[in-house]
Amino acid sequence: MYRVFMTSAEDEGKDIRPASKIVVTAQTAPQTPFQTAAKTVIDPDSGKWSLRSQSPAEATIEEVLAPDLPGDNKHAVRLDVSQVDPEKFWAVQILKPVPQPISAKRDLFVRFWGRSPTKTSVWVVFEEGEAPRAPELQKKILLSPEWRQYEIPFRTVRDHTDIPANFCIKAGIEPGVTEVAGIYVDEVTE
Repeated sequence: MYRVFMTSAEDEGKDIRPASKIVVTAQTAPQTPFQTAAKTVIDPDSGKWSLRSQSPAEATIEEVLAPDLPGDNKHAVRLDVSQVDPEKFWAVQILKPVPQPISAKRDLFVRFWGRSPTKTSVWVVFEEGEAPRAPELQKKILLSPEWRQYEIPFRTVRDHTDIPANFCIKAGIEPGVTEVAGIYVDEVTE
């Protein structure tokens, strides 16, 4: 399992900063759970993914069976991006609204399996559901051709109670194929 450790100002006894300003380092970790989930905020069975793109991007999304995916659930989502605009932060993304209110100062983590036969990078994002769509989590990950499990902890700064948050994977950074599976956003328990 590949854990993504985030060092924030809170760790240094200072005020919490938005996720876009967090210093991030990735480390390999043993095959033990990162945290125990008290409650799942979003899970793979909570509805279909929406595909969003910005012109001139071209992409397709499909649900696939991945026999080599570790675990019992062999279902994955494949995103094939054939064209992007390199001037944009993202050209294609898959998105799910978070189906419940999330208050500020909540410790959460994203857990998912990912791979890319074309070694494509993705951004994992937890953001406001409406403009200006300020991110609480915004982490770039270079996916390898082999399935790897990722866990990314983060802490919400804003309330997402009146306007729901979105969880998305911005995969249209560059052309390529991305596969993700078993995506959860969970609350952290002590």
